[in-house]
Amino acid sequence: MHSMIRGIVASVAILTLLVAMPERSHAGLLFENQQLGYQYLWPNQSSVYFDPGPILVGPGVELPGLYTAGHNSDATVDFSDTEIRIDFYTSGPWWTAGFNGFRVYDINDTLPDFTSVALGPGSNMAGLDVSRIQFDSDNIYLDWNGLMTTTETIVSLYVNVPPPLPPPTPASHAGAAPEPGMLSIVAVGLLGSVFRRRRVARRPGRATVPGELVV
Repeated sequence: MHSMIRGIVASVAILTLLVAMPERSHAGLLFENQQLGYQYLWPNQSSVYFDPGPILVGPGVELPGLYTAGHNSDATVDFSDTEIRIDFYTSGPWWTAGFNGFRVYDINDTLPDFTSVALGPGSNMAGLDVSRIQFDSDNIYLDWNGLMTTTETIVSLYVNVPPPLPPPTPASHAGAAPEPGMLSIVAVGLLGSVFRRRRVARRPGRATVPGELVV
């Protein structure tokens, strides 16, 4: 009996530690504090329309202009460690061409290889999907020729990491992990059940007949 109780207590303690354990953060840096290259390409993939030179990734927005050096080129470009985010502030179509978009690349050959590029959950440009993304170990290309933008359009690319999942809806509680406090309550209930069964089994002179419920 004592071994059963010890087993229950140990199991609850392990579950409590697992629930309370924080998730491991992404290890290592990709863009943060690194230099990278950026080019706006138009009207084809080999024609450089705008090249601001090496970009040092840090706090704040790295490029106030998408295809010029100023704030008059439709969008800003912000780099974080594993995300490229473009926020548009004008509306209209992008001219159809052989290529109309940008290239991000390892300008100093010092970054880890690009192994995956995915659209983030915040991306909302109509018609933009993964077929418009090309990448290899050193280059990322995004082509939005012929698509439309509004002042609320956002394009988000996650590089070398899966994009975060969208937050659950408030009404959905399925699959929620129990809190440590709830596990403690369950443990107390299990222990109480064990002790109650033990007391019933030791009552002297207590006989039962088939179908009788012992309480």
